[in-house]
Amino acid sequence: MRPKSSPNSSGPNPQPLHEVITGDGVELYKRYRCINYTKCLDTAAESNWLQFHCNDCKVYVEQPPEEAEKISTDAHAAMVKLLQLK
Repeated sequence: MRPKSSPNSSGPNPQPLHEVITGDGVELYKRYRCINYTKCLDTAAESNWLQFHCNDCKVYVEQPPEEAEKISTDAHAAMVKLLQLK
């Protein structure tokens, strides 16, 4: 399945990552505070990607601090969804 966004679109543009990242290395590839992060997790799950990165995305918008907890909860739910597809 193809990702929902492409490099020429004005929306989020997650890209598959072909290595497993954990711990401190994650921050080099992911932008957890982005308002689009859960959309990107959904794209990764629908595209059957094990990992993705945000490095090529041009639409990063940081979520206000008061929304950070909700982002974390939503991101966790999307990650569980991704893992269930495997």
